[in-house]
Amino acid sequence: MGDLDDLVCISPVDGREYARRPLTSSAELGRRIEQARRAQREWALVTLEERCAVLSRFIAAMERMNPEIVPELAWQMGR
Repeated sequence: MGDLDDLVCISPVDGREYARRPLTSSAELGRRIEQARRAQREWALVTLEERCAVLSRFIAAMERMNPEIVPELAWQMGR
């Protein structure tokens, strides 16, 4: 794969490539958008109480990932 097929993150800390991820094709993007539309229709049927519970679990999981997320963001932002 070449650079045109990848999203490359260059860290401003030292100018090195920090991360490389493959770009999604237009066809795959279309499939993912349709999946999201279906999921949104299903999510609309979920009660507010259930949504709150799901989001609380999500926030708790993100908080547990802070030791990984904070350094990652710092390298990407150069701080």
